[in-house]
Amino acid sequence: MKEILLAQIESKQYRPLTYEELLHIYKDKIRLDEALDELINDGKVFITTNYKYQSCKRAHLYKAQVVRVKDHFAFATILEDDTDIYIAKEDLMGALINDMVLIYVAPGTTKGEVISVLERVNSRFVGEIKIKGKYDYVIPDQIVINIPIIVEGSDYPYAQGSKVVAQITNYHQDYIEVRVVEVLGHKNDPGVDILSVVKEYQVPYEFPTPVLDEARNVKDTVLEEELEGRKDFRGRLIVTIDGDDSKDFDDAVEVILNDDGTYYLGVHIADVSYYVKENSLIDLEALSRGNSIYLADRVIPMLPFNLSNGICSLNPNVDRLVLSCLMTVNQNGEVIDYEITKGVIRSAYRLTYNRVNALLTRNELYEDDNLNNMLFVMRDLADILRKSKQKKGMLNLDVDEPKIIVDETGKCIDVKVRERGVSEGIIEQFMILANETVASHLYFQNLPNIYRVHPQPQLKKIRHFAQLIKPLGYTLTGDQNGIHPSQLQKILDESKENENSNIIASLLLRSLPKAFYSGENLKHFGIASSAYSHFTSPIRRYSDLLLHRLIKEYMKNEIIDYTPLIAKIVYIAEQVSVTERKAIEIEREVNAMKMAEYMEDHIGEEFEGRVSGFNQVGVYVELDNTVEGFVRFNSINEYEDYYYDEQRMIAVSSKGRVVTLGERVLVRVESASKKLRHIDFSIVRFFKTKKENKEQKQLLDKEKKGRKKTNKRSENQTIKRKRHR
Repeated sequence: MKEILLAQIESKQYRPLTYEELLHIYKDKIRLDEALDELINDGKVFITTNYKYQSCKRAHLYKAQVVRVKDHFAFATILEDDTDIYIAKEDLMGALINDMVLIYVAPGTTKGEVISVLERVNSRFVGEIKIKGKYDYVIPDQIVINIPIIVEGSDYPYAQGSKVVAQITNYHQDYIEVRVVEVLGHKNDPGVDILSVVKEYQVPYEFPTPVLDEARNVKDTVLEEELEGRKDFRGRLIVTIDGDDSKDFDDAVEVILNDDGTYYLGVHIADVSYYVKENSLIDLEALSRGNSIYLADRVIPMLPFNLSNGICSLNPNVDRLVLSCLMTVNQNGEVIDYEITKGVIRSAYRLTYNRVNALLTRNELYEDDNLNNMLFVMRDLADILRKSKQKKGMLNLDVDEPKIIVDETGKCIDVKVRERGVSEGIIEQFMILANETVASHLYFQNLPNIYRVHPQPQLKKIRHFAQLIKPLGYTLTGDQNGIHPSQLQKILDESKENENSNIIASLLLRSLPKAFYSGENLKHFGIASSAYSHFTSPIRRYSDLLLHRLIKEYMKNEIIDYTPLIAKIVYIAEQVSVTERKAIEIEREVNAMKMAEYMEDHIGEEFEGRVSGFNQVGVYVELDNTVEGFVRFNSINEYEDYYYDEQRMIAVSSKGRVVTLGERVLVRVESASKKLRHIDFSIVRFFKTKKENKEQKQLLDKEKKGRKKTNKRSENQTIKRKRHR
């Protein structure tokens, strides 16, 4: 009944009906009640003020999740299409971070307001203790609540300035009661700031004692009897290449140039599934975490330390169990032969990206000539693979990423752009090829698998992207309906030598859907891959751990009924997609907090930057080191009012000044708040000349007139068609 009822309510012919009217049509009260409850919970249907049932879609209402809450505004993500919606503080209706809400979105905009809170996801939050008079209060870090929050009890002692986790116990009209369930430390204690963010998202931090006990029982060396049925790769020149500060090594590689001009590429991945048994305490904890989280001064690992940095890590000069993908690649970058097998390796070297880059760019040789030769061959093979992927249309989204530098107390002392060299690209190409090879192997054998998928972008978002880049001097050619990634890569290539390249890449990234995990092969648009999975990082991603288990099960060739396995894959795919999104949000919030902390020491200083975005009340400016701050329209010039054109993503002042994406400006740091994770700039100077501004304004006016003419023609044609009918 649910589908039939929804089809009726969303039809053009439907007029809102009361419950009694619907019951008269459908007769079955129990099934009707169930269907209506589900549709309301799904955000498909709502009840109007005169108690009639109406389609959310037709009323521009959408089910969304609050994903970020700032001092004056918040963002909610529409579940249907992952669109981020801006919500002013006064329009939140008391919604907290992660709450499920029904929001109204003004047509043609990304501005909304909360109509109702559908589900209170969080009853816990992080805040600071304020002791005043006869009451103890909790001041929330991120949620916006305009009534007092009073402590009614605590499981632990606390003091003024303590950071705590509070559990809501009672909602009252003019105050909220909470119980302190965890004390994180004083707000100024080293590391408490990042711990507060982690607890805010309710991510497991410490491993439970039973999990650690189970992990301690895992042997820390490879025994000879464990090598039965495994290929022996010990004695071969196999290396790991990772960051300087990496401690867990998932993958090791080897490359040989064959006599016939083909390449042998061995990608050896830690056999974590051998040590982490399904449904063990370690496994269940890993699944709940979903992935490791890498933050400014720490890693929150998916697996206990003695596994992630010990027996599972491919450390040099010790035996380690692996699951290997051995590929033969031709000069066109095609895999012409492969084998997936269990093995044992002994990594010869623990190499770092910086040191390998020194070899490949400055010819700073290692003492081992065989190692030097292999690394040069690796570079040649990676070049072939990259060109092959580029021909297929793989997107090269090189968006600048921040590197947060902290001192021994955890205080941010610098923010830099994270460097990416030749060796990082080599490992990326090798891992992509292994992931594709394994995914294709399972797909063409029609075996259940957990895929990493990235769907085709929506036409409306691609059209909006095309509209945004036009003022920057770029035109998206070809058919935008069912667009091929090569069309988008062409734009990225054109902007590569331009100062706006990072802005273009960021705009494109926002226009693409988010990648996720699925039991169904929906392909991967960004990598231009017909089948893709994550195989290469089982120490830090549960999806890879699951894939390893699947491969080894299929090697036994004993499964007859795949139904339970498929159900398990679907559940795990959804779980790890959620934990991944949460990890991304935590990383973003920690970076924002640390950037604000850094800028607190630079109040009054001036920096150059670029306009990186807009909202209804101001403009975002990103500095050259990736720090982003906010400029309110009313702070730019007291004699000018600014209007934000969301469709074209520009701001136009009452005196004709046009502010565009990518525009270079000089800003002054007016304020920064580590607590609010927010930075305020003021614009000291626009670098665009009056002549350039005038030409841009004329171009925009001309485009606006052209749109009006097009709309008028469309209206006239519609009127003629109606008259003809």
